[in-house]
Amino acid sequence: MNSKVVTSEALSRQIAQAQKAGVQALKLEPVAAKVRFESRSRRVIVELKSGISFLFPVDLAEGLTEAGNVDLKKVELTPSGQGLHWPTLDVDLSIPHLLQGFFGSKTWMRSLFSEMGRKGGSRQSPLKTQASRCNGKLGGRPRKAA
Repeated sequence: MNSKVVTSEALSRQIAQAQKAGVQALKLEPVAAKVRFESRSRRVIVELKSGISFLFPVDLAEGLTEAGNVDLKKVELTPSGQGLHWPTLDVDLSIPHLLQGFFGSKTWMRSLFSEMGRKGGSRQSPLKTQASRCNGKLGGRPRKAA
């Protein structure tokens, strides 16, 4: 039997390396300084330690769409400053993911984009009307090949 023995010196080195990597990651990753919910616009406003601020509508975020303003106001920063937490809703969102445009799980994002596409496709505008009329004058949409 080959068992690896870790000495306290080796363990101390590993811990020091992990701490150094953690400090470096916090320098590179966005870290929040403040967060608040604005009930009038139903948006969460996040201020990063770098001085940059961003906001997002809660209706895009998984777990927040049906929540009331009272619960949404109870948003907290995680201890690392890299996440948002709503204790009464049991919802957690990652700040790096929010900045990348991810507002929930893959399933959530798929349904969100599907709904956005459906709404966008059903909109009418003067340009869409004009394009449709021009297409009609040309014989309409081409027939599908059998």
